[in-house]
Amino acid sequence: MNISKSSIHRILRKDLGCFPYKKIKQPKLTDVQKKKRVKFANWVLNSYTNSDITRWLFSDEKYFDLNGIYNNQNDWIWAISREEADKRGAIYETTKFSVKVMVWLGVYSEGLSVPVIFEDGSMDAQRYIDEALPIALECGNEMLGEYWTYQQDGARPHIHYLSQK
Repeated sequence: MNISKSSIHRILRKDLGCFPYKKIKQPKLTDVQKKKRVKFANWVLNSYTNSDITRWLFSDEKYFDLNGIYNNQNDWIWAISREEADKRGAIYETTKFSVKVMVWLGVYSEGLSVPVIFEDGSMDAQRYIDEALPIALECGNEMLGEYWTYQQDGARPHIHYLSQK
């Protein structure tokens, strides 16, 4: 079919009323996982008041690569040949084991806790108990007072039997 890009664009937009949408990235959940989430949400709705829920502290950790994230779709070098492009900086070098830091953050009904940066190594159950949980306790007491609930995800350090004591 011999049709120009602008004609396709006009047909999609004006004739068919279509709009371009970027793909959305989301976790792939199984039906079992979806049912568990609905069950948990219903349990919360039936077991707690709105006042109770405002006294919950949610937290999570995230690794950040200090080299950043490189997206080659957004970075172009215009040149006559690959060789010329390479000379003009078209090679992005990466290290095999980049430096990463982990950031812990708590969220509650009124805002955010202070972010905490863990510089070395990975988070295992013992490190979570020794370093992250004391921060969660301090933040929860400071932000929410004496009585509050700590909600965490199902990461291995969080569900380890030592973390649950």
